[in-house]
Amino acid sequence: MISPIGRLEELKVSPKSNYRCFELSPNGLLYAAVTVSSVEIWSACGETSLLAKRNQQRPSGYSKALLNRIFLVWNDTSDAFIVIRSEGIADFYMVSTQLTSLEDVYYDQDSALYYAKASLKLCCSVNIEQFGYPISACAVDSRIFVLSDNGVLGELNWKGDQVGQSFSRFVQQTIAEALPGCEKKTIECIASSPELNCLAVALSDGNCLLLDISQSPVGVSTFRTTLTEGVRHMRFCSGLPALAVTSARMTVDIFLVKWSPSLAAHLLTSIDVRQFPSTASAPLFTYDAIVSLSWCPRQLVLALGLRYQGLIVWSFSSGVLFSFRNKLALSDDSARDEAHCSGIVETSEVSCCCFTQTGACLLFNVPFQQVTSGADQQTYSRDSRLLVQHFVVTSDATVAT
Repeated sequence: MISPIGRLEELKVSPKSNYRCFELSPNGLLYAAVTVSSVEIWSACGETSLLAKRNQQRPSGYSKALLNRIFLVWNDTSDAFIVIRSEGIADFYMVSTQLTSLEDVYYDQDSALYYAKASLKLCCSVNIEQFGYPISACAVDSRIFVLSDNGVLGELNWKGDQVGQSFSRFVQQTIAEALPGCEKKTIECIASSPELNCLAVALSDGNCLLLDISQSPVGVSTFRTTLTEGVRHMRFCSGLPALAVTSARMTVDIFLVKWSPSLAAHLLTSIDVRQFPSTASAPLFTYDAIVSLSWCPRQLVLALGLRYQGLIVWSFSSGVLFSFRNKLALSDDSARDEAHCSGIVETSEVSCCCFTQTGACLLFNVPFQQVTSGADQQTYSRDSRLLVQHFVVTSDATVAT
């Protein structure tokens, strides 16, 4: 179980930072973050601080909405990750770090080490335009899967080689065999679980495949969501056999994944975000309303970033634990004054959110209208701020397996 503690903390970031995604490394010690113009490494244990940054040039001629579509996937050893950009480029980065002992660990009591220094190296950039426009990505072991809007499931490895589309053809054949009548349904989302060594594939009609790729041949099972308006996001929980599936509307299905005797998914509960008091009075921007999500590791606790409606943290046992919608409540030691923070958009869109490995901190971003004073006029630029909410973790969740 977890519960929020203290006030929101705001991290210092560079001006005009527009964060599009960040992901926690498998070892729980680093965040990798991507803005529209840079790639960053942040410490995720002890004090959250920027360790390394590398600027990236984005091409001209693309719409802002298209350039905002970015995916990030870590490797199993937490020393490399891939950034998949919407213009059809996959950037492979290597991370070098220096470990330092942490004498006074505040909030992260399970951790004894943290990264004091890090360096970031771009190893290679691979053109993957032949896969199509990327809409989802994940990795299992040495295999990186990229789903495009035309339903093609491209595959890469961590050397930057394009393995091809043979797995995509296998998935299409499996759909035809395991889900008769769904051959022409579009694959809308994928997700992987390194712990379960499986890949989940969601179709446009709510049917899903669960592929146990630890077996040869691949083990196949099917399950169906309650979602009737398309699938937008899927994410497995770290340390718990749970899977969250979100729809194009404000609904979420929670599944438990277990062996019985083969790998299978069983519906635990469904959530309608519109029923929560924190969103009931908000404008009903209900289509594609859930834009980001993050599990609290080893907990049935889910953070949902919403379009124009802020963020909520939901618990299976307690309902809504925390919500953020309006103006920022800054901690006393924040470096920003009230006038600077008054630009935070009142109905904030949280495009990315991420728990730490212990669940003691939740990092998320909010839009910000930055005012630049000039001799003749004031100009406004789209920006974002990184906020941290702390939690007290009292126990891990337990589920029947």
